[in-house]
Amino acid sequence: MKKIDWAKVRKATVNLTKSILRGDIVLKLDRFLPHVVYIAFLCALSIYINLKMDETMVRREQNRRTLEQTKVYCSQKICEVAELRQVNNIEKLLEERGIDVSMPEKPARNVRRR
Repeated sequence: MKKIDWAKVRKATVNLTKSILRGDIVLKLDRFLPHVVYIAFLCALSIYINLKMDETMVRREQNRRTLEQTKVYCSQKICEVAELRQVNNIEKLLEERGIDVSMPEKPARNVRRR
């Protein structure tokens, strides 16, 4: 098993980093430049698509919450209408039978037992 010469690895890493920062790597890899540009374009496209997907999911979740709130509101209104319809039917029946009873003006009170 060979020993790793860390001095050479460090020197190669430093040289590679310097050449990347100066732009020399692009000049050395001019025949691969179209491939590098293509891969960079694909990475940017992938990031853009992921951002748009996240944005769509956020909008979908907001719409789902709004729909839930609207369903609750609609259910409450349906119950109110059904209750009013039932009260009106009872009042009509009482009037037809000649009974003089109407809705109370004040709500009922709780009677406490001792």
